[in-house]
Amino acid sequence: MPADSQSPRHPVLRFLADALSAGNLVCGLVSIACAYAGRFELSLGFLLGGAVLDGLDGLAARRFGGTRIGVYADDVADGVNNGMAPGAALFFKLGGVEGVAVGAAYTAFTITRLVYFTVAKGTGDPAYFHGVPSTIGALIALSSILVFAEEPALIGLGVGVACTQMVSWRTHYRHLGRALASRDVPPVYAGAALAVLVGVGLAWGVRGASAIILAASVAYGFLPSALGLRAALRAQRGGDASG
Repeated sequence: MPADSQSPRHPVLRFLADALSAGNLVCGLVSIACAYAGRFELSLGFLLGGAVLDGLDGLAARRFGGTRIGVYADDVADGVNNGMAPGAALFFKLGGVEGVAVGAAYTAFTITRLVYFTVAKGTGDPAYFHGVPSTIGALIALSSILVFAEEPALIGLGVGVACTQMVSWRTHYRHLGRALASRDVPPVYAGAALAVLVGVGLAWGVRGASAIILAASVAYGFLPSALGLRAALRAQRGGDASG
């Protein structure tokens, strides 16, 4: 939520962003409850719902303004939905000392990423994140639980990838919510992605849909590095050709 979200442009609608942040927080709490019950597919579903509300609260703040507590409400909601909920799911899935260690480590990395994001806010291009967004990290962690249900080592690998990408401060990631709002990314792309997700879910069930979420999230996380490598290779080829 940007700093100018405190502008009282709309005396009533300025509370909308806070209401959406509260919805995000509720989604995080319900996600934890579902993980406790062993319903990790529902836990992932509520995490996705919270991610949608998180994107909408930023849009509402930019359009209608916000309150003084708006930034903090957004951060608390993100901490619960993207940090504590996946951490709890990892604990309940893995169990024992491993569950405590992996769940706590994931939550700590996420909170660190959110604190950095809050401190660094306003110092760079708002259209980009420093490090992969905590939402993507949460999707990697929770979808790994569903895709690799019988392979705890691969779940740990997914968590390691998510944690590493979240604290890669020098890597810049496009803010997808802002890109969609500005029409830099045509909404039809989002609709097509949703259609693919639903189609795969109907054909191959929750595990198939989770695999799509995992693959897309990991691809998004590695995209800047892949693009940087491609640019470096092209530059090298250009230098060799001119030499």
